[in-house]
Amino acid sequence: MKKILLISALLISVWAVKADNRDQQIAFAQLPKSAQTFVEKHFSKDNISVIFKDIDRTSVSYEVYFKDGGEVEFSSNGDWKDIDCKRSQFPQSILPAKIYSFLTRNHSDLRIITVEKKKLGYEIEMNNDLEVKFDRSGNFLRYED
Repeated sequence: MKKILLISALLISVWAVKADNRDQQIAFAQLPKSAQTFVEKHFSKDNISVIFKDIDRTSVSYEVYFKDGGEVEFSSNGDWKDIDCKRSQFPQSILPAKIYSFLTRNHSDLRIITVEKKKLGYEIEMNNDLEVKFDRSGNFLRYED
């Protein structure tokens, strides 16, 4: 009997968590203004495939998917958090000039795959799985494999 109650409680809690996480497909105009401006500046609005608003218990985020395979994730206020360009060209205009210059000088044979903007800086993954870390000012910190 205890096992049945435990399993039932577990199933109910999993269902409650699943029910609370929602993805809604939205229109471009429903993105925060700063996210709209970012997309228009660095990508082609005509290249957008679909946009989702992700709602969970503690936060809201937005994911913009492009027809060429690129993706951008935005926070609730429209600041970009993560850019994935595994199958598309990464827009040079997004990175601080200092970071782009470092990557061009030291890794001109590699391609940027993903960039994550963190509280303390940037994490950039190259197409050979090399991760390059920079601080918020664009200063090189370290490599990680």
